Amino acid sequence: MSQEQLKRVLNALEQFQKNRTAILQKAFDEGGQSAVSETVAQFDELDSFYNDLLRGQLDNSNEYYKRLLQASNQETKKLAKSIEKLSNVNEVAGSVSSLLTSVIQIISSL
Repeated sequence: MSQEQLKRVLNALEQFQKNRTAILQKAFDEGGQSAVSETVAQFDELDSFYNDLLRGQLDNSNEYYKRLLQASNQETKKLAKSIEKLSNVNEVAGSVSSLLTSVIQIISSL
């Protein structure tokens, strides 16, 4: 099923949800409770079909998502290491600053 067809099915599901009360009222007016039950059953069937199609697409793309997730995790680790290095640089800079302050205070006191 193409993306366009999936979009049309999703649109139909959304329209049903938005107009559910009016649709079910019309079904009741035209055929009573059995028409309402049939309409709800058709919606449920279409919704299940749509979800099955999506799951199938995800299953087919499973390897792609695994690779994407692995690449994302690797980049996250690299970023964490970079941040750690920056923290270390900041600590060294803070130590140098403290050392310079101490040296200046010692020289001033002479």
